[in-house]
Amino acid sequence: MDTCLETLIAEQQTMATLLHESLQQ
Repeated sequence: MDTCLETLIAEQQTMATLLHESLQQ
């Protein structure tokens, strides 16, 4: 597995979650 790719995906998922939570408030 490409660790760098996994990190990028994890960061994108985190940003999407933070954005979603910010919109919920």
